[in-house]
Amino acid sequence: MVDNQIILDKYISIPELIEDKSTYVWNFSDDSDRVTIKSNYKTLGDYCFISIGMVLNADEKIAQGLFKKEELINENQTAVFKKPYIEAKNIERYKINNIRFLEWDTYRVPSMIRRPTFPELYELPKIIINKIGFIKGTFDDNNIYCDQTIRIAILWKDLKFVQNKSINNSVSKFYSVSRNALEKNSENVLLKYLLAIVNSKTGNYLLDKNRGFGNIDINPEYLKNIPIPETTLGSQLLLVRLVDFILFQKTTPSVPAPLGQYFEQVIDGMVCELYFEEEMKNKGLDIIGLVSHDLGGLPDFAPLSIEGKQAQIETLYRKWTAPASELNNRLSLMTVRSRDVLGVILSGK
Repeated sequence: MVDNQIILDKYISIPELIEDKSTYVWNFSDDSDRVTIKSNYKTLGDYCFISIGMVLNADEKIAQGLFKKEELINENQTAVFKKPYIEAKNIERYKINNIRFLEWDTYRVPSMIRRPTFPELYELPKIIINKIGFIKGTFDDNNIYCDQTIRIAILWKDLKFVQNKSINNSVSKFYSVSRNALEKNSENVLLKYLLAIVNSKTGNYLLDKNRGFGNIDINPEYLKNIPIPETTLGSQLLLVRLVDFILFQKTTPSVPAPLGQYFEQVIDGMVCELYFEEEMKNKGLDIIGLVSHDLGGLPDFAPLSIEGKQAQIETLYRKWTAPASELNNRLSLMTVRSRDVLGVILSGK
């Protein structure tokens, strides 16, 4: 845990990210881009096991040339092509665009593919993230399988009863704490909260700080090193509600896209406040209290009908985008009043 001042820096290599291994103080500082964060931090890897999906080529050792990847995938689900399947090209932020079906439980799959991984990697709630460019992450709890173009993040606690070499080797290679400690880390964090963080402009900014500007690879090691603010369950649930709004909008054609885009903007502002609370309060830009006030009186979202969900989203959107909306006013002023901090963060993708 980091309980100190974190300074973010351009062009820094992964080994240099930890300034003090005994206290996990991050050092990202330079003279051209100095953005100071004061909070308590663990990293995404402290909360999640992060891996790539399966490699579907024929295993060179036992099945070289026996089949090609394309032969294992079908547009329609059948008794042979039974597992829902995606690649990075099929996802965007908060959305899966196309699902195909993967051959499974045959003589060649999974036993003859190059890197089969393990079933729980796909059959537990997870964040799925693209391989190249800026983070485009979404949530899956429908047991979707994927290939190596996708990075998968699963809460350590959800893997508690899964024992295999992949997990054990990851713990021994990359962590100085026990697997039990990692599982305990994740007990009080919500997966959709982490999704809101990594999909935000702050999340992408921190990714760039880890991998270096100009590097487009989203390596699992870069993801593992994204610092994550520790916050209350209440604050997490506010972000989860907005994530649920966006997930619903993205899959409901009758809900206009600008609504989801606006809620992403609100998430960006809230995530900034988690990292830069003092900066935002001093400049009258804090919005989490406003969001809490407006969301607190709403009925639970999940049990609502499609019509009820749409009505809740549209009502809130109209309220927040009205000319007299203080939340909308503060969002519009973030890059004006805080050019050296929020301006740097929010100017990104």
